[in-house]
Amino acid sequence: MKKYLAKVPCKGRTYKFLASDSQEYFWSWRSQANQEWTCTNTSGYLTAYYSLKTPGEPQYEGSSGCSLTVDESFGHLASEILASLMILRHISEYNL
Repeated sequence: MKKYLAKVPCKGRTYKFLASDSQEYFWSWRSQANQEWTCTNTSGYLTAYYSLKTPGEPQYEGSSGCSLTVDESFGHLASEILASLMILRHISEYNL
């Protein structure tokens, strides 16, 4: 996991990964309002974000209510963004 997603030193809860377009992307924890995890590129452009279900929102059958939003100009990286988020959430949950 650390080969694919590395913690960025001195940046709090920020992790980086190298995507198939040879660019680095950064996941940051709670760096934006209403976003649990925010993914940006090296230029600081918002590429994707993961949000938790809003308190008081009704239950959805077969769904947690959480959402991952990928900017349409980065749609070709959606699978890598999702994979990195899954790894990131595993690292975060188990303090790895």
